[in-house]
Parts: sequence; C-alpha cells; structure tokens
Amino acid sequence: MKVHFIDVGQGDSTLIQSPDGKINILVDGGPKSAGKTVVSYLKSLGIKKLDYVVSTHLDADHIGGLVDVLNSISVKHYC
Repeated sequence: MKVHFIDVGQGDSTLIQSPDGKINILVDGGPKSAGKTVVSYLKSLGIKKLDYVVSTHLDADHIGGLVDVLNSISVKHYC
C-alpha cells in the first residue's frame, strides 16, 4: 500500500493506493486554491480514475479542491 500526503498548504489531501495500484482513494482535496495542484499530482502518477473520493468533513480546507478533481478525473464513488 502507498500513501501520498499531497501538499495543499492549509488543509488536507491524501491519496491511498492499493499495493497493485489498481485501487485509488483520495481523502479530501485541500482548499479551493489547491484543486489544480491535486489534479496535477494525480495525473503525474498516471491516475485516470479514482475508485473512491472521501470527504472527511465540510470545512473548505478539506473539500474546496475537490471541485477541480471531480471535474477532471473520473470518480466511481463519492462519500
């Protein structure tokens, strides 16, 4: 298993990947200003789809960047 802590400044964004790289889970997306950073990071890893996107809570520094993620990358499940 791989865990990536994405630098989004104030806030959180974590990518969890299964050992074989077939399952990708994004937990939070940082603030709105970090959306493009998160998308760029995911694309740099060759990620074209996310199996799960999880919002831990509704504070802007956790979900703001998810707008860009949801508009740029295919997401199977959002919770």
